[in-house]
Amino acid sequence: MKKILMLLVLIAMGITTANAQQAFVPKYKKKKEVREYAMFKAERPFEVYFGGAVNFALGMQNSINFNDHNYKVGYDQKIDLMGGSVHLGANYKFGNHFTAGLEAGYLFQGNGQAIPLSGVMKVFYGTTTPKHPCRLYNYAQVGPQFYFEDGSKPIGMLAGTGVGLRLLVGQVLRMELQMGYQMNMRRPEISLQGAYDIIESGVSFKQYAHIAQFGVNIYIF
Repeated sequence: MKKILMLLVLIAMGITTANAQQAFVPKYKKKKEVREYAMFKAERPFEVYFGGAVNFALGMQNSINFNDHNYKVGYDQKIDLMGGSVHLGANYKFGNHFTAGLEAGYLFQGNGQAIPLSGVMKVFYGTTTPKHPCRLYNYAQVGPQFYFEDGSKPIGMLAGTGVGLRLLVGQVLRMELQMGYQMNMRRPEISLQGAYDIIESGVSFKQYAHIAQFGVNIYIF
């Protein structure tokens, strides 16, 4: 009789444990799946980031165009090797593979300091998963930049393109590593203190700095 009672107690305990597991395990798995989805897939459509870059000058070209005489002069010029920039940007995501936004910052280079304002487009490849928390992308940017030093007209231009890698660090920090090419166009003022008389009107002077750029972006929203 005692053996039969013990057997019934063990069977009852087993059934209770099985029911408890059925009630608990799905809830745990559901919470884990929701957490992973929010971390890796449910990105906000609007993003804000800050970043910086180290610039290595590849060279600089000067172009002087005498409009009244239909005559153009071009020559190369040395430029300081090192420069850099800092910026604050905002993106809007159109689907899962394309973003567009604006960047504004501060550029310090050998041919002048400026405040760039550019439109930035990025095309992403693949998808982010818990086992593969990174994505390759290509980017392109173009826009005006504003010079405030003496000897330069106030409005220039920048354009650039390159490749990058967006990755998730520690499941909380989104960042991008990128490298590319950037061209900065500055319009120096005509110097009238040389050995020859130059008529300032009708002369267009443009200076093109070619830069290899290595940068990082950290997303704050």
